[in-house]
Amino acid sequence: MTAHATPGHSPGCTTWTMNVREGNADHTAIFFCSATVALQPACRNPTHPGIVDDYRKTFERVRDIKGDVFLAPHRKCTTCRASAPAWYRVPPIHS
Repeated sequence: MTAHATPGHSPGCTTWTMNVREGNADHTAIFFCSATVALQPACRNPTHPGIVDDYRKTFERVRDIKGDVFLAPHRKCTTCRASAPAWYRVPPIHS
């Protein structure tokens, strides 16, 4: 497993990746730590010092994380996609 610091959601938030095999196929699984900004006040009464910079670092870092199996941090991340408005949908992760 490889740890990737993704501290935006909380200071210790860590995203993990690991290689997995299904039959003869190799995959990279991503155990994504949440990067949602819901209920995370960033300007007034931030949940932790430096939260805005932490989110910026997280969004920059996740661009380079490659994988083809995405394990969401919250159940809604996997069930709301089809019903979400187009501007809200996140494209699938491809390697």
